[in-house]
This record gives sequence, structure tokens and C-alpha cells, in this order.
Amino acid sequence: AGTEVTLPIYIWSQLRFPNRLPSVLALGTLILAASFVIVIFAEWIRRRGGGTADRL
Repeated sequence: AGTEVTLPIYIWSQLRFPNRLPSVLALGTLILAASFVIVIFAEWIRRRGGGTADRL
């Protein structure tokens, strides 16, 4: 419980300033794109047969 600002708090606080909106939207786009890349990569590994848990 330090004094550092977390990412959601930072984003929420930046939404109050209209001149900073483009950077907040760009950050949101980067987070969304990174999430898509992770999901697509995980699906690719699953389809390749990388996991053995479903074969038990």
C-alpha cells in the first residue's frame, strides 16, 4: 500500500484533461492490442498441441 499510482488510477485521472485524451486512447489501444496478441499466441500454442493436460 505505497504511494505509487496504479495504471487504472492513472488512466482515470488523465481522462479529466481533454488535451491528454489522445495519449490515454493510445495507451488503451496498446493494452488491447497486447491482449489480443497474447490470446492469439495462446490459441496458436493450443492448436499446435503444446499442452498435454487435455490428453490425460
